[in-house]
Amino acid sequence: MYKLFVTDADGSLLNSNSEISDKNKEAIREVISKGVIFTIATGRMFSSILPYALKLNINAPVISYNGALIKDIYTKKVYYYNPIQTE
Repeated sequence: MYKLFVTDADGSLLNSNSEISDKNKEAIREVISKGVIFTIATGRMFSSILPYALKLNINAPVISYNGALIKDIYTKKVYYYNPIQTE
């Protein structure tokens, strides 16, 4: 049994209209109901992926900005933050 499922947003979770298909919604609900940790990893900004993550009731922090930010969608707790350094 899988313990963790991570998906990208654009072209994977979201279709060409930036929508989550009913098939994907049902599959995600099913894996979460079986105790699998589910999250999204994306190059998008946290604020851009947040509505989708909330709609899915995901049960793990979101990975955004190509891995530079890991943040809980409910508490907004930051687990990891690594911005590009300015010179």
